Amino acid sequence: DRYGTRFLWGKAGLGKTNAVYNAMEQALLKQEQRLQHPVGTILVMVPAGGRETWRKEEKKVFSDPGNIFIVKGIADLDQAVAAQKRYTVVSHELLGYAKDNPELLAKLHALIDRNQIVGSILDEIDGFSNPAAKSTQVASELLLHIRRKYHQITGQNDTPIEIARKIL
Repeated sequence: DRYGTRFLWGKAGLGKTNAVYNAMEQALLKQEQRLQHPVGTILVMVPAGGRETWRKEEKKVFSDPGNIFIVKGIADLDQAVAAQKRYTVVSHELLGYAKDNPELLAKLHALIDRNQIVGSILDEIDGFSNPAAKSTQVASELLLHIRRKYHQITGQNDTPIEIARKIL
């Protein structure tokens, strides 16, 4: 709870994606209203199969269904930067490849900087339970970068969830 982290788990089909999306949107909107400017975007880390879940959910859950970019491979990262979508979805597998690929890792960090990524969603977090796994190590590195970016943009150490809780 120190970093405003929340976990949501349950059986498939209970609407977890919808709940997480709505919570993140509300927190970001509150922060944007307070600061009177856009805060930034969100990086979603999912298992490879989870990319399609986000694609399906975007049409029925997201208030702006065209505001999600799904990265399928390294070549898509440049397009993700150019697309400037509110949500960018990357797979656990892509993160694992980045550990041994400095070019890919640099592109992921550039995505955070150029798209002003200030928040993250780790879908199927059990995929990051092994601290020795390459994907977990890269995810941890990216999460620290995102945290610094959030602080740089907002001037605060609070997370969007903590801000929403204070305002509400």
